[in-house]
Amino acid sequence: METLPHPDGTAGQPVMATVIQSPPIGYPPRRRSIFSRILSAFFVLIFIGSVLLNFLFLSLLGMAWFGSMDEEGRVQERFFSHENYATDKVAILTIDGVIISGDGFFKRQIDHALKDAKDGHLKALVVRINSPGGTMSGSDYMYHHLCELAKQSNIPIVVSMGGIAASGGYYASMA
Repeated sequence: METLPHPDGTAGQPVMATVIQSPPIGYPPRRRSIFSRILSAFFVLIFIGSVLLNFLFLSLLGMAWFGSMDEEGRVQERFFSHENYATDKVAILTIDGVIISGDGFFKRQIDHALKDAKDGHLKALVVRINSPGGTMSGSDYMYHHLCELAKQSNIPIVVSMGGIAASGGYYASMA
């Protein structure tokens, strides 16, 4: 290795070869156009608006469902005679849609009707059925509780069949 004079005037230092790195191969990041930025912002706003509207609709649906019961979880009464202090009542129980199980809302309707019947205020019961049927256990549960209500209260039960009352709906109406 030879020693050459250094440009700074220092001698005796070995000369080092300088390595020049080439720039990386590739393309520089492309800048997005103003149109694509506006379009992206528009879609983000649409998405946020959709989420907010869905939340609003679900909350309104929840309030409508909770509005059908009072604070004790009982069925809400409606006065068709426009007389809030009437003592004689006719209960209308509804079986609507596919019958999955008998308990739930139908059970609360039966319990409410039985309480009014024991108080002597319930004079008749109308069962409205608009159901294509469903499970045998749910239909039998409804049939059994309607029979028990008829025995315990000794009130007339009338069935009103809607557009369809097949299978389990027809079986429940036999009570």
